[in-house]
Amino acid sequence: MKFLMKLFLAAFVIVMISCSTDDSQPQDDEIDDDPVSGIETRTPVTGVRIAWDFNTKTLVSQENDTGYSGYPRLIQLEDESLLVVYESKGNVLVKKSNDSGENWSEPITVVEGGQGVNKATPDVLQLQNGAILVMYNPRPGETADPTKKFLIKTILSNDNGMSWQNDQVIYEGDTEFENGVWEPTALQLPDGEIQLFFSNESIYPNSNEQNISLLRSKDHGLTWSDEPEIVSFRAGSRDGMPAPLYLDNQNEIMLSIEDNGEHNQFKPYIIRNSVSENWSQTIGGSSEKRNYALLEELENSEYAGAPYLAQLRTGETLLSYQGTDARNGNDLNNADMKVAIGNENGEDFNRISTPFLIPEGKSALWNSIAVLNDNTVIALTTTNAFSSANASEVWMIKGQVIPELKAEHTSLEIDGETTEGIWKEHFPIFIGHISSTRLQANVSFDNEHLYLISKITDVAVSTDNQNIANNDGMVIYLDPANKSFETPGPGTYKIIVSASDQVKAYEGNDSQWQEIELTEIDTEVINNEDGYSQEISLAWNAIGGKPTSNTIGLNVELIEKGDSNYIEPISATQTDAPYTWLSLKL
Repeated sequence: MKFLMKLFLAAFVIVMISCSTDDSQPQDDEIDDDPVSGIETRTPVTGVRIAWDFNTKTLVSQENDTGYSGYPRLIQLEDESLLVVYESKGNVLVKKSNDSGENWSEPITVVEGGQGVNKATPDVLQLQNGAILVMYNPRPGETADPTKKFLIKTILSNDNGMSWQNDQVIYEGDTEFENGVWEPTALQLPDGEIQLFFSNESIYPNSNEQNISLLRSKDHGLTWSDEPEIVSFRAGSRDGMPAPLYLDNQNEIMLSIEDNGEHNQFKPYIIRNSVSENWSQTIGGSSEKRNYALLEELENSEYAGAPYLAQLRTGETLLSYQGTDARNGNDLNNADMKVAIGNENGEDFNRISTPFLIPEGKSALWNSIAVLNDNTVIALTTTNAFSSANASEVWMIKGQVIPELKAEHTSLEIDGETTEGIWKEHFPIFIGHISSTRLQANVSFDNEHLYLISKITDVAVSTDNQNIANNDGMVIYLDPANKSFETPGPGTYKIIVSASDQVKAYEGNDSQWQEIELTEIDTEVINNEDGYSQEISLAWNAIGGKPTSNTIGLNVELIEKGDSNYIEPISATQTDAPYTWLSLKL
């Protein structure tokens, strides 16, 4: 990513900016016409979603710091504490949290910059022996000694990040920016070998090419192999920004990289090797072990770079990248952070969400993701979107996994209470990305009815008994026959339940919502000190009878009026595209 970094170094600052939406990426499958409605159908978008929680958005770098801070990477240590590493004004710093990221310690200096050399792009790994390994990239600037080289270095801590030793050079690039080395990152295999990957253009002094190189350590980072191996290289292009992941279930190593070889624009690709292959051959541009990461390809002109990988405890893989899809133009300085979900094999990434809501003209860059032991996802970014001084800062936000839903077979009394056993603890549906108002919900059923209850936390509930349009509340979308239309069609339903206990219902017709009378529905709304709860019973007969299939389509929206005035759906769904809704198993 040399051409991008050139812009930043010339300005002596890295500008980071971004904005976003919650769009689901559809499956890249054949589209069919429904013979009755004439509306196109799609293969349903199935699988888990990540719901980002506005209330967990936290500044990680120092408050009121107008210097550059960015490129954050986070791990959960063996003692359950969190450690984040980032660069700040030419230094590499770490911070620690003992409360899952709600509060952070004062920064601890890992290495200091100086003499015109910035210590950049750090990454972090806790080793099997408990030591913490940080790898980083010294980058000489215009004021540095002209003999200073671009380097890959490592440093170790044996006391959970409190102090750092054994700072060593493991690879030297050139003195010139055009022939540098970049972005080190590492993983440790079950047999103890550490594999450290980095972007390397130092061996191509007469071209603009770049490869992904590999160094190995078999003694917990004390010593490293002398010469790098070339993991991937596409002739005439710039493989860059590697991020590794070991797939335990596949005994496989995968790397996300940015690759500009197809359309002269960076896109996320996955390269992979089995542990037995262990990078014995370089992965070229046409290798079957190099694949476009996203299930649905982006437009050729859209930028999508700096990918990063993680894996949920349930096996699904996560890919983040900085991109301009759904943004105004393809300028890096207007890119935001995206997170896509892939299968257990690290394939078919879709269900794209945007952790940070960034206005146009700002950006969220050099992002990363981490998965905690409880399956909480943490997204980290470098952004100037939240700074009054337009400073680049490190921010985090938490996401919770919405699983594939399973409704319990239970009959309920509709009283608005959440104390019944089925409702008491488990609320897998979550909406709460845009503001502090949040919705949690669950579903059950019996042979006659579908039941849904929501708990809505809201400090200022808007109600209007005369006009449902002025009410807070929720919207329920149902596709009982799981027809998976592209647009609203017959047999798909939209039901509004307001905070004042009003109901309005619609059925899909010719890609629009047509109002209907829905008589076989029972609702109860209960106000409480935190907001309100809604309990709904809907007769199967009102929506065509109990489904013959054990899977139906479901979506939910939170309606927030008052000063905020927005409607928020479940993450990575489109409200008028039933094929993107959640799958609910009965």
